[in-house]
Amino acid sequence: MVRAARFPRLSIRLSDWLGLPVYWLMMSVAFAVAVVELVWRPYHWRKTQHGVAKARKSEGKWSRWMRWSG
Repeated sequence: MVRAARFPRLSIRLSDWLGLPVYWLMMSVAFAVAVVELVWRPYHWRKTQHGVAKARKSEGKWSRWMRWSG
């Protein structure tokens, strides 16, 4: 981020600087959770749940084809 501030068109706002500790904290928590899960449940895979949103009423034929093709 400091290196990006050297470019003339890029500027770093105060909110960017204040958000860094929050970002680092969240990354540390995610890392700790990953290490704990790796040690306690090495073969468990925490998956993202897809398809929760309702389908649109105006689906065309290509969207239906893409859903079944892949």
